[in-house]
Amino acid sequence: MILALACAHRPPPSLHTTQLVVRREGGAVVPYVRAFVAGHPLILVLDTGADRSILPFGFVQKYKVPIMSTTANPWMVDINGTVLSMPRASGVTVQFPGDTTFDTVDFLVNTADESEIRGILAGQDLVRSGWAMVVDLEHDELRYEPEEIALERLGGRDSLTKLEYRSCEFDNRRIIPVTINGVRSSLMIDTGASRTSLTRNNEAIPTMRSMIGKREANTGVMSSGHELLVNGVAIDFAKTSFVVSASVLPGAAYCGRGLLGADVLDSCVMVWGSKSLWVSCRAPARRD
Repeated sequence: MILALACAHRPPPSLHTTQLVVRREGGAVVPYVRAFVAGHPLILVLDTGADRSILPFGFVQKYKVPIMSTTANPWMVDINGTVLSMPRASGVTVQFPGDTTFDTVDFLVNTADESEIRGILAGQDLVRSGWAMVVDLEHDELRYEPEEIALERLGGRDSLTKLEYRSCEFDNRRIIPVTINGVRSSLMIDTGASRTSLTRNNEAIPTMRSMIGKREANTGVMSSGHELLVNGVAIDFAKTSFVVSASVLPGAAYCGRGLLGADVLDSCVMVWGSKSLWVSCRAPARRD
């Protein structure tokens, strides 16, 4: 689970298309974009499950990006429950290849990450009223365009499923209803999660006790930990059925009961409006 983009006082971004680079390996899926941050190349993981955008401390040090640290630094919690106070890097320029304009983004800085090559982008915070972020992992594309244009380009409202969602407190992440092994639950839409993951307080956990699982290592934003990878988990989402290998996490969650990851969203097109969410998925029906 990774973390948001703050450009609230800037005008809407220009209509543009950015190529997504989607890494697929062993059922796990990771989408990212290449960008120039503060004028320097950086890979940014596209993460709708993030509540803040994040720069690695190694990158900030190498390119002398100004940061501000105060007693009011936000405290972030990663997927393994590790807590870290993060300083801010405000008004950092972000430009995508081929664009002639740039946005300015308020990042947090992960002081536990000494790397220089990968950060986190919560692209939903770029979305202004009337505009939409269109995430199409299947076709490796990220677009910003007016919401009505996006809906019509994708076949109109009748071709998409409008999802009712709720937000976590004080942020733009979105929790949507799903069915897991026939049990109703709720998951956060999280393109930054390489696999769909369930927390220990997920309503569907009792249905998985007889299913085969194996212990695996995981990597959070600030720490490493362990999870149980369970095969053959049935997910029903946006009128479409999937069967995935889902991670069961040791921690509980107050906002949603896990993460609907990029392994499922890899078969979907998502239109993320400022106050709406539309999805079209193409996946084989579940086989019982």
